[in-house]
Amino acid sequence: MTTTSPPENPTTVSIYAHGYKVYGLKAAMEIKLTERLRDDKSPVRDRFGKPDLFRTAIFEAASCSGRHYNWKAKKTFSLTELELPLAIAVLLGFYRKVCFSNHGDKYLVLEYQKTGVLMKLGEVGKDYCLVPLQWPNAIYAGNLLLSQYASNFGLDSSTALEGIKSMCLHYRRSGILSMEDKIPTLSKH
Repeated sequence: MTTTSPPENPTTVSIYAHGYKVYGLKAAMEIKLTERLRDDKSPVRDRFGKPDLFRTAIFEAASCSGRHYNWKAKKTFSLTELELPLAIAVLLGFYRKVCFSNHGDKYLVLEYQKTGVLMKLGEVGKDYCLVPLQWPNAIYAGNLLLSQYASNFGLDSSTALEGIKSMCLHYRRSGILSMEDKIPTLSKH
């Protein structure tokens, strides 16, 4: 039996998916791209026989003590199908604020600021992690999530982004400038 190895090519590099970390003074945040089944019990398969997957992201946050970030006691939050485009909208600067909860006791807040996006991840009744994302970090994170979102529909990122911009335009025209638990919150003028 003969086995062959792939040809060695010094210009070929294997790239593995990884998270994107941003460090603040009191906490750090990591975004990890992930896939999950839409319904664990669903017999639905795609044309290649794969389960019905939804590509999304997990936000993880760790508090800081001195110069050490405690990733062993990290807080995690996985975005749902409805939360993903709203998170992208805030991270790319098209929408003002989203507050996601209804994930047990966990919550995630993303809020537009002049200098970027403020991220708050925590659990009700416990401490939380607050990490400011400067605009370059927020745009990078938004683009990571956008690539996941677009891949769910077989769209290119530009087409997916136009849909997200359209969603934000409809909300703004209706005076809805923030979202809590995927429920529009009318702005108070």
